[in-house]
Amino acid sequence: MKKLFLLISIGLVAGLYACGGGKTDNAGKEKDSVEKTEKDASTGATSREGEVRQLTLADFKSYVMDTATMEYLGDRPCVIDFYADWCGPCKEMSPVVERAAAKLAGKVDFMKVDVDAEGELAAMFGISSIPTFVFFAADGTPNIYTGMVSESEFMEMVERYCLGKK
Repeated sequence: MKKLFLLISIGLVAGLYACGGGKTDNAGKEKDSVEKTEKDASTGATSREGEVRQLTLADFKSYVMDTATMEYLGDRPCVIDFYADWCGPCKEMSPVVERAAAKLAGKVDFMKVDVDAEGELAAMFGISSIPTFVFFAADGTPNIYTGMVSESEFMEMVERYCLGKK
């Protein structure tokens, strides 16, 4: 019985560690990044070029889409990353999104939405799994992808859905 309890305990600890519990370094960096961009979003100011902006429902209605008319308000294409702080795959995709934002600064806007804090905004898109990415073309046409991908696949999706490259 003691052996069974020990095996189950080891399995649970290993499972938690594998699901992102042991990646405190990245989580701390992401938290700093989120706090930095939240300041921009709370003031309504546009984030600096090449940064991922934290998005609230109010910001979405002001800068991305008028929900009453469903009119796209952006000046250029954008990518919205729906994530949660506790989500391991979301933490893995965060640096990929940040590098894409830096690489495509001035061409595509990158934003992210914490689904726990902005449940109403997540519900508008029917988000049930994360990470989920919504790619808006310049004309406002949305394309949605759910799950993790490699950095090259993510860049291909941004180029295809946002910039119209094939």
